[in-house]
Amino acid sequence: MNKSDDRTEESKRVPPTHAAGDAVGRVFNVAVAGFAFGFLGHWIGTKFGAADVFAVIGALLGATAGFYSLYAHVTARSKQDENSKSP
Repeated sequence: MNKSDDRTEESKRVPPTHAAGDAVGRVFNVAVAGFAFGFLGHWIGTKFGAADVFAVIGALLGATAGFYSLYAHVTARSKQDENSKSP
């Protein structure tokens, strides 16, 4: 391996602060989705007289959507890493 190959490998690396920021953003996305859907479920539930039930259902739907978003991001990222490693 020559020096130019080393430099290209170094330039592809993500700084730890960027990776940590991305992880915090993804976790925040899951939390906000759960809270927002829970709040929406509570609001809808007050209209039908079952606020607690709709709040729990909404929170579960929001958390599921957030985790799916996280899963999709992680799998896309791992496929991208695999493709960049192959010659």
